[in-house]
Amino acid sequence: EELTQETFYQVMKSIHRYDKSCLITTWMCQIAKNLWYQELDKQRKRPQALSNEMILIDTMDIEKNYIEKESAQALIGIIQTLPEEEQLLVLWRCVDELSFRTIGEMLGRTENWSRVTFFRVKKKLRRKPYE
Repeated sequence: EELTQETFYQVMKSIHRYDKSCLITTWMCQIAKNLWYQELDKQRKRPQALSNEMILIDTMDIEKNYIEKESAQALIGIIQTLPEEEQLLVLWRCVDELSFRTIGEMLGRTENWSRVTFFRVKKKLRRKPYE
């Protein structure tokens, strides 16, 4: 997009130099090609800056993944403190992505029970780390 904008800007800026020795589209493509080559040269001259950015991004990703993993492990630990029926409900719903109807049938309960209990367990899990 930027290259296209710059091409048209350069065309308008230097239209007075167009000598009609070729088609105008050919002349415009030549300008675009020259701008493209300039951009490639710029990119070749700054690989170190880009690699430093990539290292910073990788470091941030590693830190983010670590925090997410720690949070997941803490959540699993909290889930394990729940009664067995609630543990199954949370795992089947969040991990296995089963419907509330299926979970209710598997636990010998109703779909509505599954929904209400899941809602209550979520509230409990949100409060748990702060208690």
